[in-house]
Amino acid sequence: MSFWQRFYKYFYHCLYGTSEIERLLTSGTGSHSVEMSSSFVRSLRQSKQLETYKQIMLISLKTFNTYDACKYIINIKKLPISPSSNLNLNLYNNLYYTCDFCSIVNQFIYDINTNYILMKYDPKIYQHTKYLSELWNNLMNNNILVPWIEDSITNPINCNKDSSQDWGMIGFQGSNPATDFRGMGMLGLLQLHYYSNWNGGTSAKNALTTANHSVRYFPFAATGINITKFCIELLRECRLHHFLFNNIQSVYNYDIASASASASANASASANVSDNEGDAFSKIKESSEESFLLKRNNHFPSGYGTNTTDDDDDDDAVADTDTDTVDIDNNVNKMKILSLKKCYNEFHVIYCKIYTEFVDYWVSEKPHNIMDFPRIFKTFQLKIRKRYSI
Repeated sequence: MSFWQRFYKYFYHCLYGTSEIERLLTSGTGSHSVEMSSSFVRSLRQSKQLETYKQIMLISLKTFNTYDACKYIINIKKLPISPSSNLNLNLYNNLYYTCDFCSIVNQFIYDINTNYILMKYDPKIYQHTKYLSELWNNLMNNNILVPWIEDSITNPINCNKDSSQDWGMIGFQGSNPATDFRGMGMLGLLQLHYYSNWNGGTSAKNALTTANHSVRYFPFAATGINITKFCIELLRECRLHHFLFNNIQSVYNYDIASASASASANASASANVSDNEGDAFSKIKESSEESFLLKRNNHFPSGYGTNTTDDDDDDDAVADTDTDTVDIDNNVNKMKILSLKKCYNEFHVIYCKIYTEFVDYWVSEKPHNIMDFPRIFKTFQLKIRKRYSI
């Protein structure tokens, strides 16, 4: 956290007599929202008092007990406990969402390592050579035939069998691109392929033109693989979690305010029968969980994941309850699948933006030759790490 951020936190604390978390939990309309969750995660990342749960939720991404986390934060931040208070309800909702989001990000990190980094590029697999051929065609506008791919039994029909050395034109360091992918596996190729299509392919083509400059040359493909490795480092250092959380939240973003208001009303109605803080907070917990399940169940069209016919009208109440449970489970699974897709897309977009920024940074540093690459790339990494601070 910068000096000015610390100064503003201290200033507002003195002005309002409340902590940053308390202010954001009662901001806006007072009901839980996607923006509130985003601000809550950012505040949690910067908090020194809540280091324990910051490590659990944002660093290790372990699952945690939402109820215990609420009581811990309320105690540390000295927040008031009241079932009729949006503050307590919003705190529980934020932690409930965060627990779900952490499990999805954890799954994303595991998937990207298992399914892509550990998957080696194999020229004998058609899909692998297809991605490589499309990368070439996207960058070359189909004007030059795809070079021969060594050791491949699935070379494109119209490839140039006498030009395997041409792979150097798009920045591979030898006649066999497979050797460049060793460090990052298929992820290196997939991200180069994504970049060649991103923004209509314009950014990648401009980057390739800059890379092939007579003085400022750098290997386009090899640099792309280095940036893939750098993005994985940012991911493992938890510097991209905030952006991934935002994309996951967009999947969950459906009439949150009305559902949260409904939960608040339910909690307020229960306030009269709550005689102590434990009872009061349990009412918040129950109302929040009911609201959360309702929102998740209503996210998709009714009947998703079930097979219903006109004969279903004769089913008894138990069968209806079982069907509702299946609906909720299916909807939650569907949301997690959509969330994982969002994570992949956002991760690829961040890669494209970082690569494009590196190209501009490379030109601005006015390198004398390729020997300046390690120094410039290192200073660029420091610049990006500072931006995506933990």
